[in-house]
Amino acid sequence: MMDDLIDITGDTKTLGKPAGSDIVQGKRTLIAIHALECGDELPMFTKVFGAGDCSEDDLAEAVEELHSSGSIDYAKERSMHHHSLAHSCLDELEDGPALAVLRELTDFQLIRIN
Repeated sequence: MMDDLIDITGDTKTLGKPAGSDIVQGKRTLIAIHALECGDELPMFTKVFGAGDCSEDDLAEAVEELHSSGSIDYAKERSMHHHSLAHSCLDELEDGPALAVLRELTDFQLIRIN
C-alpha cells in the first residue's frame, strides 16, 4: 500500500519512473479499487485508468480526482491501520535488537508516504 501511495503522490524525478504509472497501467491498487467504486464521479480517472498512455495534464487531473474523492486518504488510513496492527504485534515480543529493527522498518514505511 505504501508503494501505491508513493506512486500516486510522488514525483517522477524522485520515483525514477513516471508518477501515476500504476493508474495508466490499470493496476488494481487499493486506491484504484476505492476510486472504481465511485463510478462516474471520476471521469478523468476512468478515462486514463488502464489506458496505457495519456497526457501529463490528464494524469494530473486523474490524480486530483483521487484526492478529492477520498481514495488517497482512504489508502493512507488503511496503511496507518496496518502500521498500528504491526506495532501491536511487535508489542507482544521480547525487547531486543531484532525488535528495534522491526519497529524501525515499520516506521520507515510511514516516513515514505508523509
